[in-house]
Amino acid sequence: MFSRLTNRRELMATVAGFAAAAAINPFPDIVPAMAQDASPTPNLPEKADSQVLRWIGPGTTRLAQFVYDSFWARMSQNVYMTPFVQQKDGSITPGICSDYTVSDDLLTYTFTMNPDSVWSDGTKVTSHDIKYSWEWMANITVSENIYNYYQTQSVVGNPDVVAGTATEMSGLVALDDNTLQITLSEPYTPFIYYCTHCLMGVHQKANIEQGGPDWDKSPTVASGPFKVERFDINTGGLVLVQNEHWWGTKPQIERIELNPISDGGTASLAWTNDECEVWASGGTSDFYRQFGVSEVITRPGPTAAFFRLNTSVAPLDDEHLRRALQRASDINTVTSVVWGDYVAPVSLFFEPGGLPADKKNYLFPATGISFPTDPAYKERQPLFDIDAAKAELAQSKYANGEVPSVLFVVASGDYVKAATVLQQMWQDALGVKSEVVPADQATAE
Repeated sequence: MFSRLTNRRELMATVAGFAAAAAINPFPDIVPAMAQDASPTPNLPEKADSQVLRWIGPGTTRLAQFVYDSFWARMSQNVYMTPFVQQKDGSITPGICSDYTVSDDLLTYTFTMNPDSVWSDGTKVTSHDIKYSWEWMANITVSENIYNYYQTQSVVGNPDVVAGTATEMSGLVALDDNTLQITLSEPYTPFIYYCTHCLMGVHQKANIEQGGPDWDKSPTVASGPFKVERFDINTGGLVLVQNEHWWGTKPQIERIELNPISDGGTASLAWTNDECEVWASGGTSDFYRQFGVSEVITRPGPTAAFFRLNTSVAPLDDEHLRRALQRASDINTVTSVVWGDYVAPVSLFFEPGGLPADKKNYLFPATGISFPTDPAYKERQPLFDIDAAKAELAQSKYANGEVPSVLFVVASGDYVKAATVLQQMWQDALGVKSEVVPADQATAE
């Protein structure tokens, strides 16, 4: 499903100013500060009345940039600058590093620190900070995150740090405060682009070492245009303010406030009462049904909604049973039931002149892993086939017996709806029973 970030219409001038002047963000549709000035966007007011951006969504659990949630994933690079910044045209421009070179064999990168980059405490950002941050990220024991090792997976020594047999990567060498040498195990073209991603944002080494295990549970030292003024570890609420030591273009936005609201009904009420400008999770089926598409600003991008399977327990430990369920799942029907009239056919992307004006804010079902306007896009048909599903079930260990019930533990309204539709499909096609449990009604186990 292709998603859109939902913003308040009245905030268009503020968001435009924020994007043009300050938001250095890993997402390519948010224009980095270093390539922009603070000039107003054409046809919009020069400056909104308020330069406070009120944001609602799930609260943040900690302040490491390696934690993803709907707010921090979009804001962390505004607090922790990355070595480089990727522009909308794909070019790589300075971040906390000013330049890099690559050896002829494509195995050795040499980063030169940006002489202007400093932390929010006024001290200089060094190559040691990059090295330490990346090793901290890959070390599951200290970062407590099993998913983010891949950003540095091509660096020599990364597997040892991930496995816990080493604390440093032999491929990361701080030659001096201003120079970092990076050796890859094999040529890896995407590496320099990874260095523009929010997960590669840099923390201050001294901040982590002095703060101990809970260093990121209170306001931390920043290197981006914003710093954390307040963080409520109990609610996940967060306030960002301008970093007075930021060396780039001064942001127009003065303050960003995250009000942690996870309940969809409460968030909808806050939106209705104009208590926020950005609703990070607003683009749900319930939102569209209540507000329509008139209250969104188009921000196209591919995203995936999926259910993670526990294949170590019955019945999903059986490969043929998994295939049977996959082929008994009519994804087009699931999409239609969940999203209704707010899903348009992908074919509209290829209409002469582009998308019709009345469909520009609609969602489009994904049939491949790239965006329909990508030259490499290839439409793939879903695997839905009831006869094939029954044939797979007949090859499973449950061919002559009852299939144990499948338990869905799901976290949001749209996932609950999708799981409920699949529940009925599997029952009708295969006689497979399942139970859907919203995440707020289940324990972690």
